[in-house]
Amino acid sequence: MSAPQKTDPSASPLRDRKLLASRFLWSIASFGSSFGLRLASTVLLARLLDPHVLGVMVVINALRYGVELLSDVGIEQNVVQHARGAEPDFFNTAWTIQILRGALLTFVFLALAIPLGRLYEIEPQLLCAVAFAPLLNSAHSTSIFLLVRNLAVRSRMLFEFSAELVGFSATVLLVLVSPTAWSVVGGMLIGIGFRSLLSYRLPHPRHRLALHRVHARDILRFGGWMFLSSLLLFLSTNIDRLLLGRLAPLGMVGIYGIARSISDVPGQVAGRLSYQLLLPLFAARRRE
Repeated sequence: MSAPQKTDPSASPLRDRKLLASRFLWSIASFGSSFGLRLASTVLLARLLDPHVLGVMVVINALRYGVELLSDVGIEQNVVQHARGAEPDFFNTAWTIQILRGALLTFVFLALAIPLGRLYEIEPQLLCAVAFAPLLNSAHSTSIFLLVRNLAVRSRMLFEFSAELVGFSATVLLVLVSPTAWSVVGGMLIGIGFRSLLSYRLPHPRHRLALHRVHARDILRFGGWMFLSSLLLFLSTNIDRLLLGRLAPLGMVGIYGIARSISDVPGQVAGRLSYQLLLPLFAARRRE
């Protein structure tokens, strides 16, 4: 019987500088392609839509983002960093909590649709339609999280770009037919739904609804710290949009939203790099 071969630590992918450099470049390419697509979408929609409609969407997206952030328990970050994040019991628990959270957010958004519509002078029916975005988004596979955990930056980039391209195309086509906020919301829902469906085309273990008590406690305990950071993130990135939506004409808010989306690029680059590269890298080193 031959002796077991010794593993050379320097051969580990985590210590391979060329591999890390490649992942870094893919992260940059990921953001570049995503930003290019969003910029094209912004320019086209600015040409096709009335500023008032753009303002309505700025407020709607800020409200949706706020509801999602203020209920964030860090499910994806848990799967990426937890020592048992790749085990079926853990990611099935995470998947179940994700779906329950999406259903709860949809219910909360539906309940708030009328008062928020009155506050911002937006059709409540439009907000009711947007309310289903969290539910559609929550249905995606945990395979997306496992890509980040395994530092599969290229696969994650291609997946996200494909989903964004479908959402962008659907939105533009609908706006060309009917230049209203309903078309933008419809395109957004199509993009989110397609992303969830596409996630099941990625290599993934079988999903099932499960709530493992120990893993659920770990996820929710981690989420307690996530809430504070998510609250600060929301206040720093979206409170201005909501205040302007109440104090300024929506047409002006639409123009402001376009300018803000461009000025947010440096922060988004840093966030993309830290999440897609640094978080899984440090988590993997800790598990070694």
